[in-house]
Amino acid sequence: MEGVEQPIEELQIEVLHAELVILRFPWGRLQCDHNQFVVSTDQEPIITSCDFFVKCFQMLPETPINAVGINREIHFSAGSFDMLQKVGDTVAPKAFWEPLLKDGEKRVGGLRSLIMEQAVVENDLKRRLDGRPGHVQFKVEPSLRKDVPFGVYTHINDHFDLNVGGRLSNGRSASELVDEIWPVSIERSDSWFDYLMSIVDDNAN
Repeated sequence: MEGVEQPIEELQIEVLHAELVILRFPWGRLQCDHNQFVVSTDQEPIITSCDFFVKCFQMLPETPINAVGINREIHFSAGSFDMLQKVGDTVAPKAFWEPLLKDGEKRVGGLRSLIMEQAVVENDLKRRLDGRPGHVQFKVEPSLRKDVPFGVYTHINDHFDLNVGGRLSNGRSASELVDEIWPVSIERSDSWFDYLMSIVDDNAN
């Protein structure tokens, strides 16, 4: 696992406390408290964040872990206000909502947030399509970033429940899981990002 080693002088300590630690690296950020361990990056190669997580919990094998998630988000421009509305109308058809969203011929509203979830329920347990406990959630909203005009924000939460039957998993198992499923998770999120952006691409042609 190469790429996670950095000179110590490039590490920035934002918060160092018994309740909260926030560290910034040249490639990303770590935030850790009693409930969460979050590694994030907005730079390529994003696998650096995976390598960092895996390496940390290989060294902390007995750490109790309740769940693991691989989260990705993007902001992209729809190109125009009309195309932004087209994205919203495609993922959330408006026929049912016309009394709320129209005043005569004038449109007065639209999509603010949509979350779709992929999972099946078996014996009161939510399972992913790969059979593991958990789910995949896909969120679509207008982007709030000022540098992305007519922007669309989309977020994918690839979630794995590790607390099954009241027994927590551990750092060793979590690191092995993330190392195994990372390529498939990234490929899936890329395909869903492309699928959403195809609304704009198909209408641009």
